[in-house]
Amino acid sequence: LMLVALALVWGAREAALAASAPLRLRGLDLSASVRRWQEDDVSLRSATRVLRRPDANADFETFLRANTNLPRVPGRGVRDLELTKDWGPGPAQLPDVYVFVIDSLRPDYLGAYDPKVRFTPEIDAFARDSVVFRRAFTAYGGTGLSEPSIWAGARIPHMQYPTPFHPLDTLEKLVDRDRFRPLITMDVLLTDILEPDKRENALDKTTYDSYKLCRTLGELEGRLDAERAHGRPLFVYSQPQDVHISTIRREGGRPVSQSPDFDGFYAPYASRVARLDACFGRFVDVLKAKGLYDDSVIVLTADHGDSLGEGGRWGHAYTLFPEILRVPLIMHVPKRLLAGRYWDPDAAAYLTDLSPTLYALLGREPDEASEPYGRPLFETDRALFEARTRPARVVVSSYGPVYGLLRGPGDGLALFDAVNDASYLFDLDSDPAGRRPLSDPAALGRARGEIRRQVEALQAFYHY
Repeated sequence: LMLVALALVWGAREAALAASAPLRLRGLDLSASVRRWQEDDVSLRSATRVLRRPDANADFETFLRANTNLPRVPGRGVRDLELTKDWGPGPAQLPDVYVFVIDSLRPDYLGAYDPKVRFTPEIDAFARDSVVFRRAFTAYGGTGLSEPSIWAGARIPHMQYPTPFHPLDTLEKLVDRDRFRPLITMDVLLTDILEPDKRENALDKTTYDSYKLCRTLGELEGRLDAERAHGRPLFVYSQPQDVHISTIRREGGRPVSQSPDFDGFYAPYASRVARLDACFGRFVDVLKAKGLYDDSVIVLTADHGDSLGEGGRWGHAYTLFPEILRVPLIMHVPKRLLAGRYWDPDAAAYLTDLSPTLYALLGREPDEASEPYGRPLFETDRALFEARTRPARVVVSSYGPVYGLLRGPGDGLALFDAVNDASYLFDLDSDPAGRRPLSDPAALGRARGEIRRQVEALQAFYHY
C-alpha cells in the first residue's frame, strides 16, 4: 500500500509539474486532495519532500526554514523594545484593564461577526457596546509565538523563546511602570516569559491545560473588592482553554449541551462557546453592578483560530489558512479615553497592535509604530492612522516554516508552506473562508520577494 501510495503521488506530481496546472482526472482536481492527504500523513509528507523534483522556489523554502525554529540561545534575538520614551507622571485616573485571550476562539462562532450565530447573546450584547474590529488577525498561527507577540507588541524572532524575554516585553513594562496590580493566569508559557513577581498574586493557580473561563471569572468576581482595595488599577489577563482542540478531544469530543442553534456549526466547539458566553455575560453584569464597567478597558480576543474540518483540516499546528489567521477583537473602551481619537473597525488589526493600543489609551502615546512594532488602533487623528497603515504584513506558523503575506486591508493572502511544498493565493473579500485558491504566479512571486524582505529586516532588527 505504501509503494502504491508513493507511486500515485510521484505520478501525480510529475503530471502536475509537466502540465504546469492542477492535476485533473475527469474534471476532478486531485491536487487539493493530495495536499490534504499530505497535511494529515507525516510519512507521505516526508516521502513527497524526498521525491520531489527541484524547482525554482527551493531557495526560498530553504530561506524560510533557516529563519524558523531558531535555537534558544540566551541573548540571541533579544533587544530592548520600548514603545515610548515618556515615562513621566501618567494620567491621574487609570482604568482597570481586563484582557481575555480565549485560546482558539474563531470570530465566525460569535454573533458579532456572523449573524447566523444564535448562541452568543452575551458577547453580542457586549460587542454592541464596544468597538468590533472586523478584520483582526494573529501574526502567528499558534500559541507558542502568538502569546509572546501580544506581550511584546511586535513581531519577534521565530524562537521559543528569546531569553531573557523581559527586554522585549512592552506590555509587562506598562503594567509595572504604571503600577497596575496584576492578576494573571500563569500558564506554562507566561511562567516562562514573565517576571517571577507575577506569580505571587496569580489568578486561578491551576495547571495550564485546565484553565476554563467560568472558573477563572468566578474566582475573579470573588476577589475584585479585595484587590481593588489596594488602591491600584487592576490589570487582568487570562487565556482560557475552553475551546482548544486538545481540550475538546480530552473531554471526549462531545458537545457539553444540545441546542438547535448549533445546527450548521461544529457542535462540540459551539456548545463550549455558548457556555463561556454565559459566564462572560455574568462577569460583565458583576462589573456593572459594582459601577466598574463604564470606566474599564475590556478586551475579548483569541491568540489564533482553528480548523474545524475545512478542507479536511483540524486544529492548528503547521498550517496558516484563513480560519487560523482570523481572530475576534472586541474592545470596550471608556468614552473619556476615546474622545478625540480616530479608528477604523474595518482596517486590518493584528494582535501585535494590542500592547501599543493600550499604551495610547492609557496616555503613553507610542513613539514607535513601524515594523516590527505593532501600531495603536486608536490614533490621535486620521492622518496619523493612515500614515501608519501598512501595505502588507508577514504572518507565520508558530511551529514550522509556513509563511504568509496579508495585504494591507486584510483582503488578500499569499501563503507558502515549506512543510508540504505548496503555495496558495486567496481573495479574502470574495472568498473569506479560503475555499477557492487563485492562480496568479506573478502575484505569488511578488509575495515571495516581500516576505524575504520583511524577514531580512527582522533579522537586522534583532541581530540574529
